[in-house]
Amino acid sequence: IMIEEDDVVIVKTGSSVGRTAIIRNVLHPMTLNPQLVVLKDVVINKRYLGYLVKSRDFQGKLASIVVGSAIPTLSQKNLANLVIRVPSKETQERIACILSALDDKIELNNRINHNLEEQAQALYKSWFVDFEPFRGGNFVDSELGLIPEGWRVGTLSEISSITMGQSPSGTSFNEVGDGIVFYQGRTEFGNRFPSIRLYTTEPARFAEKFSVLLSVRAPVGDINIAKEKCCIGRGLASIHGLFQSFVYYTVGSLKPVLNRFNGEGTVFGSI
Repeated sequence: IMIEEDDVVIVKTGSSVGRTAIIRNVLHPMTLNPQLVVLKDVVINKRYLGYLVKSRDFQGKLASIVVGSAIPTLSQKNLANLVIRVPSKETQERIACILSALDDKIELNNRINHNLEEQAQALYKSWFVDFEPFRGGNFVDSELGLIPEGWRVGTLSEISSITMGQSPSGTSFNEVGDGIVFYQGRTEFGNRFPSIRLYTTEPARFAEKFSVLLSVRAPVGDINIAKEKCCIGRGLASIHGLFQSFVYYTVGSLKPVLNRFNGEGTVFGSI
């Protein structure tokens, strides 16, 4: 099955079951991964259908028809039988036009944020990896190579406190805001901040506001920043220090080291 512009694609199996995307900017031929399902032969506005499927109400319907505990799965039959409300063609087009314009603005902002992020990473590397501002001074040997005189090699725990996550009881989960925000793992991760999906009334381990959230289960090493005090599950660790921006880029610079843990373990990587 070939993918075309404005096709709606849904994850039908695995931990991201139900996640939906509207395909845009098809620059080369694409086909379908077996874990995905695409909605074809659409008789209504394709972009309207995409936004409908991505809506909270429809996502709730998808969650209600997922079967299987070990490997959550959406069956094509159950998906096809879902009832939807369809407004007039003119209303569909208006809704799709407004939401597409907002998506274009979000995409532009994301590109700007990505550029700023690259600049910040380059600045961190210049100062704390390549030591460019200190080139005129003296350097001494260390176990990590030459470092500016007066510096020393240390550990992550010396500049931050590290809390490993622990998942609360599944019966405490809800989506209505009861309790405290809960992040299980990197599934909720965004470009910089995670998306809120769940709350828990029985939190076990916490991450403070602005803490670095580190994925400690495959794939190990991805990071986000907590927007608020939250509960973290066993897929995450919280890393909190006095200077959070420095901690964030320090953990980010450790990505090559953390990647080694993705090749360890009998089933999946962890640290």
